[in-house]
Amino acid sequence: MVTRRFSWKSTLLTSTLIAASMVTVASTEALAKGKKDGPAPSNSVEAVVSDLCSTSDVSVTGGIFATACKGSFSGNDTGAESPLQTLLNDGLFEDTVGSGSWNLFGKSDEGGFFADNGSSTGSWSLLGGAKLSGPFVISLKAGNAYSAYLFNNVGEVTAGFFDTVGVSTSGNGTMGRDLSHASLFTFQSETVALPTESQAVPEPFTVMGTVAAAGIGYRLKKSRDCKKA
Repeated sequence: MVTRRFSWKSTLLTSTLIAASMVTVASTEALAKGKKDGPAPSNSVEAVVSDLCSTSDVSVTGGIFATACKGSFSGNDTGAESPLQTLLNDGLFEDTVGSGSWNLFGKSDEGGFFADNGSSTGSWSLLGGAKLSGPFVISLKAGNAYSAYLFNNVGEVTAGFFDTVGVSTSGNGTMGRDLSHASLFTFQSETVALPTESQAVPEPFTVMGTVAAAGIGYRLKKSRDCKKA
């Protein structure tokens, strides 16, 4: 009888341990799956797919390469929710240009400026004699990705060249895919210029004193003239 009681307790203990192990394994798998399939990080600046771009992918007049670049990113640079503009205003290049706001200047497939759409390499240029100064970003969209290229401390920019190899590659990975479109974004700094000393406005009392002195001088001169006459 003692042996039977021991066997019953042993069986119950073993069953309990097995059940607990199954629950632990299921919980661990669920946690791992949640981490794997969970939502993407809320910070969209970290949504870069790969560090494929190079500052030499895009240049401006005079052969000046980009100051910095980021990408490639998956998807489209413009459109619903303005993906790249959102990234820029969230601080994508803030460490270089400081705080401010970014706005879309135009797109090459909408007549905002010219670019060799449909080619993996080519030129881009502004239209109607327009010129760009100060920080601006040109983005290249090719395949299902785009990369952003920052130009800082440049002026009188009217044109340049591009290569999509830093966006999306085809074949053996040495050539970029054909350009779908390019986009230009301009920057407005939040810095406000303070008045200089040369712009100081004279105090009211200073002005009044100057006028009074001029009046006294005129009366003295008139009095002397009368005495001479």
